[in-house]
Amino acid sequence: MDSGNDLHITDSVVNEALAAVRRNDLVAAHTHMLGLHPDSTERQFIGALLDEIGGNIAKALAIYQALLDEPVSPAELHIRIALSVIRLHNAHSDYESSIRVATDTLRVHAAALRQLPAPFVEFHAMLACAYAETGHDTLARASIDDLDSAEGLEPAELIHAQWGCADAAFALGDLPRAQHHAERARDAAHATGSPHAWAATETFVNRIRLQRGDTRYREMAPGQARAVAAFEDRPAVQPAIEAHCVLALLHALSEQPVAAFTEISVANALIQAHPDAETAPLHIDLARAYLALSDNESALDSLLRAGALLNDFAATRSTAKVWRDMGELHERLGDMVAANACYKAALDNAGITALLSSIPER
Repeated sequence: MDSGNDLHITDSVVNEALAAVRRNDLVAAHTHMLGLHPDSTERQFIGALLDEIGGNIAKALAIYQALLDEPVSPAELHIRIALSVIRLHNAHSDYESSIRVATDTLRVHAAALRQLPAPFVEFHAMLACAYAETGHDTLARASIDDLDSAEGLEPAELIHAQWGCADAAFALGDLPRAQHHAERARDAAHATGSPHAWAATETFVNRIRLQRGDTRYREMAPGQARAVAAFEDRPAVQPAIEAHCVLALLHALSEQPVAAFTEISVANALIQAHPDAETAPLHIDLARAYLALSDNESALDSLLRAGALLNDFAATRSTAKVWRDMGELHERLGDMVAANACYKAALDNAGITALLSSIPER
């Protein structure tokens, strides 16, 4: 087992810099970083974190990967560097690379990781997602079990752990388990008085309930409205846009067109103002809302936008599900040609190829 000196980051300046990064105090983080030796691994790592936050992803990833190739001590520092690499690979749907880095890290630091609750949770949450997205179902479920059984977690770590379980279970298509963990995350967020975490998890719970065919739209709407309100002081973040989209869908399905179009308008304005937060699933939610409101033209526009966004992403289980959802919506619009194209894309993204596609035409 690692000794305390070999396990934890003990340099107070490094810990203060990392704490500043976590609370998004970038000026303080930069100031603390300048207090470290220019050639130290710690200074390079914190500099890369600041590059990542500033949007210089390519530079940050190059630094992280270079640091991983060097002998790094203590174990916590090496694990946090690995986590940064995995996080960026997952963000770009490069899940196989994430799995390779995670496997290498576990080979060296499995025991140390179990003694570091916050990195343990982040590590297995991302690994469970990577496994689920790439069809490694047994390994994904094992990571979910590891997360769910973690002990001694701080409230924020418990929320993160249960969210990670829910996210991976959702990707696996295990909606009952996804809802169970999402509700645990939401309840933990409520107990700790974390309004933004509660709002994000409430949105996730309602999204899962809708996926499961729950038709109690009017029952879900008040909680979702509170989730929207919780983000009023943070309108730029993607969870806020998701909250508006889900509320729009609930109002549309509840036959409340005025309220639905109000939320749709807000969601579209936020997407236009923050294009970096735009995702295909958001447009699927909007397409569903438009369909429920009998605005077929707008529904088609949303579907076309979702398709354009999906073309920029690697094939994963989640992209396969979105293509399938698009196929169902095109079918409801009566366009079987577009529906069949989406269904084919869903199969391709899931790694399923029809036999006839491998037989040359004569």
